[in-house]
Amino acid sequence: MKTYQCYRTIFIYFFILNCKLVFAQLDTTHYLSPLHSRRTADIEEHYLYLSTPYSSPFTVTIKDGSGLILSAPTISSSSSFEYYLGDGQLSGSKMVVPLDSLNVVLKSSGLIVEGPKPFYANFRARSGAQATSLTSKGSGGIGTEFRYGGFPQLQDNSYRNFVISIMAVNDSTDIVISDYDPAVVFEGTTTVSLDTLNVRLDEGESYVISGYTDVAANLSGFMGALIEATKPITLNNGNWCGSIHNGTGQDVGVDQSVPTNMLGSEFILISGDGTTDLEQGIVVAHYDNTNIYSGG
Repeated sequence: MKTYQCYRTIFIYFFILNCKLVFAQLDTTHYLSPLHSRRTADIEEHYLYLSTPYSSPFTVTIKDGSGLILSAPTISSSSSFEYYLGDGQLSGSKMVVPLDSLNVVLKSSGLIVEGPKPFYANFRARSGAQATSLTSKGSGGIGTEFRYGGFPQLQDNSYRNFVISIMAVNDSTDIVISDYDPAVVFEGTTTVSLDTLNVRLDEGESYVISGYTDVAANLSGFMGALIEATKPITLNNGNWCGSIHNGTGQDVGVDQSVPTNMLGSEFILISGDGTTDLEQGIVVAHYDNTNIYSGG
């Protein structure tokens, strides 16, 4: 058994499976806020994939953040649906936004998907060398307090960033982003360098921030950042692209977070098919003096 003492929030889980959260992915309403890639070349075709275990067909409504209906497909256990979102970051996609959409309130980006019966909503994207899959947590992803999760990066190249995006569920939602290295620089048509970010969003509006790893503090300085809201929000976060090791390879690693009140104390980490320097667990402590045990 190994024991670790965490006095500050310094590491984030990247891929943690907790059984009580898996079922929350099946829901009647899903909120998906947009993301950002440092290079347009790392995002090509991307889709929203809808499926359900229910055999009787029902209609699902796909809207953007402004409430505009984009599609109203019928799904069932024998008939899933794939909604094409775009090809490239500059195509007007609802789910991947360019540099000039960072650090500003976005009124018609993101997706809100609703149906009369529970269903899954999964965002999928690919490029020539990269791919990712992000499944909405449904009601399990809605809350007022979150921690940022992604890769603690060790070096820069022209691919890597960190990214978070927030969508408000109600009008007049005040959000504070804090508890990160004050040297972090947020990209945009005008860069932002503040030790606390404040934004107000109305229902369906989104806000996206990203830091590129050509700034030293952006490598791991945003790890464990605290996101607090006066009303419920959802948070998508991670890296497009990033890596946990000191090599040149990278991939997209994004997920929809669960709020801190939904986090548990026991988790199962699943190893993938990568090398040992890539197959690592990442843990964050939300409270001081948190002891973490692994391997029994």
